[in-house]
Amino acid sequence: MNLSPQNQRILIVDDTVKNLQVLGTILENEGYQINVAQNGTQALEITSKVQPDLVLLDVMMPDLDGFEVCQRLKADASVAHIPIIFLTARTETADLVKGFAQGAVDYVTKPFNATELLVRVRTHLSIHYLQSALRKSLDDNARMQREHEAFLRHELKNRITPIMGYSDALQHTELDEMQTRWVTTICNSTQDMSELIDILKDLQDIEAGTMVLSKNALPLNDLLENVVVDVQTSFEHSTIQLNLPTDTLSIDADGNLLRGGFHNLIKNAVEHVAGLEDVGDRLVQVTLTDTPVGATITIHNHGVPIPEDLLDVFFEKFNTHEKQGGTGLGTTYAFLVTQAHGGEIGVVSTETDGTMITVALPK
Repeated sequence: MNLSPQNQRILIVDDTVKNLQVLGTILENEGYQINVAQNGTQALEITSKVQPDLVLLDVMMPDLDGFEVCQRLKADASVAHIPIIFLTARTETADLVKGFAQGAVDYVTKPFNATELLVRVRTHLSIHYLQSALRKSLDDNARMQREHEAFLRHELKNRITPIMGYSDALQHTELDEMQTRWVTTICNSTQDMSELIDILKDLQDIEAGTMVLSKNALPLNDLLENVVVDVQTSFEHSTIQLNLPTDTLSIDADGNLLRGGFHNLIKNAVEHVAGLEDVGDRLVQVTLTDTPVGATITIHNHGVPIPEDLLDVFFEKFNTHEKQGGTGLGTTYAFLVTQAHGGEIGVVSTETDGTMITVALPK
Protein backbone atom coordinates (compact mmCIF):
# COMPACT_ATOMS: atom_id res chain seq x y z
CA MET A 1 0.00 0.00 0.00
CA ASN A 2 1.38 3.40 -1.08
CA LEU A 3 0.74 6.38 1.20
CA SER A 4 1.04 9.04 -1.52
CA PRO A 5 -2.26 10.93 -2.06
CA GLN A 6 -2.49 9.71 -5.66
CA ASN A 7 -2.93 6.18 -4.33
CA GLN A 8 -5.53 7.09 -1.69
CA ARG A 9 -9.27 7.13 -2.36
CA ILE A 10 -11.60 9.16 -0.14
CA LEU A 11 -15.39 8.99 -0.16
CA ILE A 12 -17.16 12.26 0.76
CA VAL A 13 -20.77 11.90 1.94
CA ASP A 14 -22.88 15.06 2.30
CA ASP A 15 -26.38 16.02 1.16
CA THR A 16 -25.24 19.59 0.42
CA VAL A 17 -23.68 20.03 -3.03
CA LYS A 18 -21.68 23.07 -1.91
CA ASN A 19 -19.98 21.05 0.84
CA LEU A 20 -19.12 18.30 -1.64
CA GLN A 21 -17.55 20.88 -3.94
CA VAL A 22 -15.51 22.54 -1.18
CA LEU A 23 -14.23 19.27 0.28
CA GLY A 24 -13.61 17.79 -3.16
CA THR A 25 -11.53 20.79 -4.22
CA ILE A 26 -9.42 20.73 -1.04
CA LEU A 27 -8.67 17.02 -1.36
CA GLU A 28 -8.21 16.90 -5.13
CA ASN A 29 -5.71 19.78 -4.92
CA GLU A 30 -3.65 17.51 -2.65
CA GLY A 31 -3.85 14.70 -5.22
CA TYR A 32 -6.38 12.43 -3.51
CA GLN A 33 -8.83 10.37 -5.58
CA ILE A 34 -12.41 11.33 -4.75
CA ASN A 35 -15.82 9.66 -4.76
CA VAL A 36 -18.95 11.50 -3.61
CA ALA A 37 -22.36 10.46 -2.28
CA GLN A 38 -25.31 12.74 -1.53
CA ASN A 39 -27.14 10.40 0.86
CA GLY A 40 -26.62 7.44 3.14
CA THR A 41 -27.88 4.81 0.72
CA GLN A 42 -25.42 5.93 -1.96
CA ALA A 43 -22.65 5.96 0.63
CA LEU A 44 -23.28 2.32 1.54
CA GLU A 45 -23.34 1.25 -2.11
CA ILE A 46 -20.18 3.15 -3.10
CA THR A 47 -18.25 2.02 -0.03
CA SER A 48 -19.04 -1.60 -0.77
CA LYS A 49 -18.11 -1.20 -4.45
CA VAL A 50 -14.92 0.90 -4.41
CA GLN A 51 -13.55 0.18 -0.88
CA PRO A 52 -12.24 3.72 -0.16
CA ASP A 53 -9.31 4.26 2.18
CA LEU A 54 -11.27 6.85 4.20
CA VAL A 55 -14.86 8.10 4.50
CA LEU A 56 -15.78 11.70 5.32
CA LEU A 57 -19.37 11.35 6.54
CA ASP A 58 -21.92 14.09 7.20
CA VAL A 59 -23.94 13.52 10.36
CA MET A 60 -27.19 15.28 9.40
CA MET A 61 -28.73 13.73 6.25
CA PRO A 62 -32.38 13.16 5.29
CA ASP A 63 -32.73 9.44 4.55
CA LEU A 64 -30.09 7.76 6.69
CA ASP A 65 -28.18 9.98 9.06
CA GLY A 66 -24.44 9.64 9.51
CA PHE A 67 -24.76 7.65 12.73
CA GLU A 68 -26.89 4.99 11.01
CA VAL A 69 -24.58 4.82 7.99
CA CYS A 70 -21.55 4.46 10.25
CA GLN A 71 -23.23 1.72 12.26
CA ARG A 72 -24.08 -0.25 9.11
CA LEU A 73 -20.58 0.09 7.70
CA LYS A 74 -19.01 -1.12 10.93
CA ALA A 75 -21.37 -4.10 10.96
CA ASP A 76 -20.13 -5.17 7.51
CA ALA A 77 -16.91 -7.15 7.93
CA SER A 78 -15.78 -6.35 4.37
CA VAL A 79 -15.64 -2.58 5.03
CA ALA A 80 -15.53 -2.33 8.84
CA HIS A 81 -11.80 -1.56 8.76
CA ILE A 82 -12.27 1.68 6.76
CA PRO A 83 -11.81 4.76 9.01
CA ILE A 84 -14.73 7.20 9.20
CA ILE A 85 -14.42 10.91 10.03
CA PHE A 86 -17.68 12.69 10.82
CA LEU A 87 -18.52 16.08 9.29
CA THR A 88 -20.68 18.03 11.72
CA ALA A 89 -21.78 21.49 12.75
CA ARG A 90 -22.73 20.11 16.15
CA THR A 91 -20.00 20.00 18.75
CA GLU A 92 -22.01 18.98 21.81
CA THR A 93 -20.20 16.31 23.82
CA ALA A 94 -23.15 13.91 23.59
CA ASP A 95 -23.09 14.02 19.78
CA LEU A 96 -19.35 13.49 19.62
CA VAL A 97 -19.51 10.59 22.07
CA LYS A 98 -22.32 9.00 20.05
CA GLY A 99 -20.22 9.25 16.90
CA PHE A 100 -17.21 7.61 18.50
CA ALA A 101 -19.46 4.91 19.96
CA GLN A 102 -20.68 4.07 16.45
CA GLY A 103 -17.09 3.53 15.32
CA ALA A 104 -15.93 6.88 13.94
CA VAL A 105 -12.25 7.71 14.45
CA ASP A 106 -12.52 11.53 14.38
CA TYR A 107 -14.69 14.52 13.45
CA VAL A 108 -14.29 17.75 11.49
CA THR A 109 -16.50 20.73 12.27
CA LYS A 110 -18.28 22.94 9.76
CA PRO A 111 -17.35 25.39 8.33
CA PHE A 112 -14.26 23.49 7.19
CA ASN A 113 -10.72 24.61 7.85
CA ALA A 114 -8.61 23.25 5.00
CA THR A 115 -5.43 22.90 7.04
CA GLU A 116 -7.15 21.09 9.90
CA LEU A 117 -9.04 18.83 7.49
CA LEU A 118 -5.89 17.76 5.65
CA VAL A 119 -3.98 17.10 8.88
CA ARG A 120 -6.76 14.87 10.19
CA VAL A 121 -7.11 13.07 6.86
CA ARG A 122 -3.37 12.41 6.58
CA THR A 123 -3.19 11.23 10.20
CA HIS A 124 -5.98 8.69 9.86
CA LEU A 125 -4.80 7.47 6.48
CA SER A 126 -1.39 6.82 8.07
CA ILE A 127 -2.98 4.95 10.97
CA HIS A 128 -5.11 2.98 8.52
CA TYR A 129 -2.01 2.08 6.52
CA LEU A 130 -0.16 0.88 9.61
CA GLN A 131 -3.14 -1.14 10.80
CA SER A 132 -3.51 -2.73 7.36
CA ALA A 133 0.19 -3.56 7.28
CA LEU A 134 -0.04 -5.08 10.75
CA ARG A 135 -3.08 -7.18 9.79
CA LYS A 136 -1.27 -8.43 6.69
CA SER A 137 1.82 -9.27 8.71
CA LEU A 138 -0.23 -11.17 11.29
CA ASP A 139 -2.14 -13.01 8.57
CA ASP A 140 1.11 -13.92 6.80
CA ASN A 141 2.67 -15.15 10.05
CA ALA A 142 -0.43 -17.21 10.87
CA ARG A 143 -0.42 -18.72 7.37
CA MET A 144 3.28 -19.61 7.58
CA GLN A 145 2.74 -21.14 11.01
CA ARG A 146 -0.14 -23.26 9.69
CA GLU A 147 1.99 -24.40 6.74
CA HIS A 148 4.90 -25.21 9.05
CA GLU A 149 2.69 -27.20 11.42
CA ALA A 150 1.09 -29.05 8.51
CA PHE A 151 4.56 -29.98 7.22
CA LEU A 152 5.63 -31.25 10.64
CA ARG A 153 2.44 -33.30 11.05
CA HIS A 154 2.96 -34.86 7.63
CA GLU A 155 6.58 -35.72 8.36
CA LEU A 156 5.78 -37.15 11.80
CA LYS A 157 3.01 -39.31 10.34
CA ASN A 158 5.43 -40.63 7.72
CA ARG A 159 7.98 -41.49 10.41
CA ILE A 160 5.68 -43.30 12.83
CA THR A 161 3.62 -45.25 10.26
CA PRO A 162 6.31 -47.91 9.65
CA ILE A 163 7.01 -48.11 13.39
CA MET A 164 3.33 -48.80 14.02
CA GLY A 165 3.24 -51.40 11.26
CA TYR A 166 6.36 -53.30 12.34
CA SER A 167 5.52 -53.22 16.05
CA ASP A 168 2.02 -54.51 15.31
CA ALA A 169 3.54 -57.33 13.27
CA LEU A 170 5.91 -58.16 16.14
CA GLN A 171 2.95 -58.59 18.48
CA HIS A 172 1.90 -61.57 16.39
CA THR A 173 5.26 -63.33 16.72
CA GLU A 174 6.59 -65.50 19.52
CA LEU A 175 8.01 -63.20 22.20
CA ASP A 176 9.05 -63.68 25.81
CA GLU A 177 7.36 -61.67 28.57
CA MET A 178 9.84 -58.78 28.55
CA GLN A 179 9.81 -58.49 24.76
CA THR A 180 6.03 -58.47 24.81
CA ARG A 181 6.05 -55.55 27.27
CA TRP A 182 8.53 -53.65 25.10
CA VAL A 183 6.53 -54.14 21.92
CA THR A 184 3.28 -53.26 23.68
CA THR A 185 4.85 -50.03 24.95
CA ILE A 186 6.03 -49.17 21.44
CA CYS A 187 2.56 -49.86 20.00
CA ASN A 188 0.81 -47.78 22.65
CA SER A 189 3.27 -44.89 22.36
CA THR A 190 3.07 -44.69 18.57
CA GLN A 191 -0.72 -44.91 18.71
CA ASP A 192 -0.78 -42.05 21.23
CA MET A 193 1.52 -40.02 18.98
CA SER A 194 -0.67 -40.66 15.94
CA GLU A 195 -3.76 -39.55 17.87
CA LEU A 196 -1.91 -36.45 19.10
CA ILE A 197 -1.01 -35.46 15.53
CA ASP A 198 -4.68 -35.78 14.53
CA ILE A 199 -5.74 -33.71 17.54
CA LEU A 200 -3.27 -30.96 16.64
CA LYS A 201 -4.68 -30.77 13.12
CA ASP A 202 -8.29 -30.60 14.33
CA LEU A 203 -7.41 -28.00 16.96
CA GLN A 204 -5.73 -25.82 14.36
CA ASP A 205 -8.73 -26.07 12.01
CA ILE A 206 -11.26 -25.31 14.75
CA GLU A 207 -9.30 -22.36 16.13
CA ALA A 208 -8.74 -20.96 12.61
CA GLY A 209 -12.44 -21.31 11.82
CA THR A 210 -11.71 -23.58 8.84
CA MET A 211 -13.18 -26.76 10.32
CA VAL A 212 -16.22 -27.95 8.37
CA LEU A 213 -18.43 -30.24 10.44
CA SER A 214 -19.65 -33.36 8.66
CA LYS A 215 -22.95 -33.75 10.48
CA ASN A 216 -25.23 -36.77 10.30
CA ALA A 217 -27.73 -38.49 12.57
CA LEU A 218 -25.39 -39.87 15.25
CA PRO A 219 -26.51 -42.59 17.72
CA LEU A 220 -24.77 -41.54 20.93
CA ASN A 221 -25.42 -44.93 22.55
CA ASP A 222 -23.28 -46.68 19.93
CA LEU A 223 -20.61 -43.98 19.90
CA LEU A 224 -20.09 -44.05 23.67
CA GLU A 225 -20.15 -47.84 23.76
CA ASN A 226 -17.40 -48.03 21.13
CA VAL A 227 -15.29 -45.40 22.91
CA VAL A 228 -15.63 -47.16 26.27
CA VAL A 229 -14.61 -50.52 24.78
CA ASP A 230 -11.60 -48.89 23.12
CA VAL A 231 -10.42 -47.14 26.31
CA GLN A 232 -11.16 -50.13 28.54
CA THR A 233 -8.85 -52.29 26.42
CA SER A 234 -5.88 -50.13 27.45
CA PHE A 235 -6.80 -50.02 31.16
CA GLU A 236 -7.59 -53.57 32.22
CA HIS A 237 -7.21 -52.82 35.94
CA SER A 238 -9.79 -50.02 35.95
CA THR A 239 -13.52 -50.24 35.35
CA ILE A 240 -15.67 -48.07 33.10
CA GLN A 241 -19.37 -48.30 33.88
CA LEU A 242 -21.56 -47.17 30.98
CA ASN A 243 -25.13 -46.13 31.75
CA LEU A 244 -27.29 -45.77 28.64
CA PRO A 245 -31.00 -45.05 28.13
CA THR A 246 -33.13 -47.90 26.83
CA ASP A 247 -33.97 -46.09 23.61
CA THR A 248 -31.29 -45.02 21.17
CA LEU A 249 -30.53 -41.31 21.51
CA SER A 250 -29.40 -39.63 18.29
CA ILE A 251 -28.26 -36.08 17.60
CA ASP A 252 -27.12 -34.21 14.49
CA ALA A 253 -23.33 -34.20 14.86
CA ASP A 254 -19.90 -34.95 13.41
CA GLY A 255 -19.19 -38.47 14.62
CA ASN A 256 -15.42 -38.38 14.15
CA LEU A 257 -14.97 -35.17 16.13
CA LEU A 258 -17.27 -36.20 18.98
CA ARG A 259 -15.66 -39.63 19.15
CA GLY A 260 -12.28 -37.98 19.58
CA GLY A 261 -13.61 -35.58 22.20
CA PHE A 262 -15.22 -38.28 24.35
CA HIS A 263 -12.24 -40.59 23.90
CA ASN A 264 -10.00 -37.92 25.42
CA LEU A 265 -12.36 -37.13 28.29
CA ILE A 266 -12.97 -40.76 29.24
CA LYS A 267 -9.32 -41.70 28.86
CA ASN A 268 -8.28 -38.77 31.07
CA ALA A 269 -10.80 -39.82 33.72
CA VAL A 270 -9.52 -43.41 33.72
CA GLU A 271 -5.90 -42.26 33.91
CA HIS A 272 -6.85 -40.10 36.90
CA VAL A 273 -7.91 -43.15 38.94
CA ALA A 274 -5.68 -45.86 37.42
CA GLY A 275 -3.04 -45.55 40.14
CA LEU A 276 -5.39 -45.76 43.13
CA GLU A 277 -4.84 -48.70 45.51
CA ASP A 278 -8.49 -49.54 46.14
CA VAL A 279 -9.96 -51.37 43.15
CA GLY A 280 -13.37 -49.89 43.93
CA ASP A 281 -11.96 -46.39 43.49
CA ARG A 282 -10.66 -47.23 40.01
CA LEU A 283 -14.16 -46.73 38.61
CA VAL A 284 -15.30 -44.25 35.98
CA GLN A 285 -19.02 -43.82 35.34
CA VAL A 286 -20.19 -42.59 31.93
CA THR A 287 -23.88 -41.69 31.77
CA LEU A 288 -25.98 -40.63 28.78
CA THR A 289 -29.25 -38.82 29.50
CA ASP A 290 -31.98 -37.64 27.14
CA THR A 291 -33.10 -34.03 27.65
CA PRO A 292 -35.86 -31.93 26.04
CA VAL A 293 -33.30 -30.02 23.96
CA GLY A 294 -30.65 -32.66 23.32
CA ALA A 295 -28.39 -34.95 25.31
CA THR A 296 -26.26 -34.75 28.44
CA ILE A 297 -23.21 -36.92 28.99
CA THR A 298 -21.50 -37.06 32.38
CA ILE A 299 -18.09 -38.60 33.08
CA HIS A 300 -17.61 -39.18 36.81
CA ASN A 301 -14.64 -40.49 38.78
CA HIS A 302 -13.83 -40.59 42.51
CA GLY A 303 -10.13 -39.88 42.25
CA VAL A 304 -8.19 -37.11 43.96
CA PRO A 305 -10.14 -33.86 43.41
CA ILE A 306 -8.76 -31.25 41.05
CA PRO A 307 -7.46 -28.17 42.95
CA GLU A 308 -9.81 -25.21 42.73
CA ASP A 309 -7.26 -22.97 41.01
CA LEU A 310 -6.85 -25.56 38.25
CA LEU A 311 -10.59 -25.88 37.66
CA ASP A 312 -10.64 -22.38 36.19
CA VAL A 313 -8.10 -23.38 33.53
CA PHE A 314 -9.13 -27.02 33.16
CA PHE A 315 -9.94 -26.73 29.45
CA GLU A 316 -7.05 -24.42 28.52
CA LYS A 317 -4.43 -25.65 26.07
CA PHE A 318 -1.28 -27.31 27.46
CA ASN A 319 -2.66 -27.43 31.01
CA THR A 320 -1.64 -30.92 32.15
CA HIS A 321 -3.03 -30.64 35.70
CA GLU A 322 0.28 -32.07 36.95
CA LYS A 323 -0.31 -35.30 35.00
CA GLN A 324 2.98 -36.92 34.01
CA GLY A 325 3.27 -37.58 30.30
CA GLY A 326 0.21 -35.49 29.48
CA THR A 327 0.04 -32.96 26.67
CA GLY A 328 -2.76 -30.78 28.02
CA LEU A 329 -4.54 -30.95 24.66
CA GLY A 330 -7.21 -33.61 25.20
CA THR A 331 -9.54 -31.50 27.33
CA THR A 332 -9.01 -28.47 25.09
CA TYR A 333 -9.93 -30.61 22.10
CA ALA A 334 -13.12 -31.80 23.81
CA PHE A 335 -13.99 -28.23 24.80
CA LEU A 336 -13.60 -26.85 21.26
CA VAL A 337 -15.43 -29.79 19.67
CA THR A 338 -18.34 -29.28 22.07
CA GLN A 339 -18.44 -25.56 21.28
CA ALA A 340 -18.28 -26.28 17.54
CA HIS A 341 -21.49 -28.30 17.95
CA GLY A 342 -23.22 -25.50 19.84
CA GLY A 343 -22.95 -27.39 23.12
CA GLU A 344 -21.65 -26.65 26.60
CA ILE A 345 -19.06 -28.39 28.75
CA GLY A 346 -18.15 -27.92 32.40
CA VAL A 347 -16.33 -29.57 35.28
CA VAL A 348 -16.89 -29.75 39.04
CA SER A 349 -14.58 -31.45 41.52
CA THR A 350 -14.95 -31.92 45.28
CA GLU A 351 -13.34 -34.00 48.01
CA THR A 352 -16.55 -35.93 48.70
CA ASP A 353 -17.98 -36.43 45.20
CA GLY A 354 -14.87 -36.62 43.05
CA THR A 355 -14.71 -35.08 39.58
CA MET A 356 -17.57 -34.84 37.10
CA ILE A 357 -17.41 -33.49 33.57
CA THR A 358 -20.75 -32.63 31.99
CA VAL A 359 -21.26 -32.25 28.25
CA ALA A 360 -24.59 -30.91 26.96
CA LEU A 361 -25.23 -31.24 23.22
CA PRO A 362 -28.21 -29.99 21.20
CA LYS A 363 -30.23 -32.32 18.99
